[in-house]
Amino acid sequence: MVNSRRNLFITFGLRMAENGTSYLCSTFSISYVTTVIGVSNSVGPLAVACASLAGIATIPLYGMAALFQAVFAVPAFALMSWGNTVLICMVITLGIGVGVNGMLGSQCALLAELFGARHRYTGVAIGRELSAIIAGGTAPLLGATLLLAFNDAWWPLAAYVVVLSLITFVTTFVTPETWGRDLTDLVDAR
Repeated sequence: MVNSRRNLFITFGLRMAENGTSYLCSTFSISYVTTVIGVSNSVGPLAVACASLAGIATIPLYGMAALFQAVFAVPAFALMSWGNTVLICMVITLGIGVGVNGMLGSQCALLAELFGARHRYTGVAIGRELSAIIAGGTAPLLGATLLLAFNDAWWPLAAYVVVLSLITFVTTFVTPETWGRDLTDLVDAR
């Protein structure tokens, strides 16, 4: 597993934006639009349901989702701050359906291909779960902390998504090509 350290970091980096933004969109934003923006309690769950439906179509289609997420973050939180139910549903649907699910769709195959057969399960599991703890598990808490620290301003939330997205986007440039890789090979992709 020592030889897999580089690919563990790649897995971790690739998952930052998908994981962190997923938790911000599907968990934190429901409370945010209800308590800070003041819309009905039904808006957040409705938006997440719309996003899930959009994900059915978008997961197989997208590859540049981290860059989309970085560009989309600022207008997304600005639009949600208006408190319009339709805009909130559209923003969360695009955030999850295009950004998060776009990254998730390609990662499902790529992460397994990064590791040799000997370390595949362990490598993917450690990389995915550590990123879930660091980027995903802390996202709602960090989002609430940012709101408290910046007097309910939306821009620190957008900045956080931009940072996560840029980590993932930059990581794609150091990720080895795995197309056509023999999955029985014991050596990790380089």
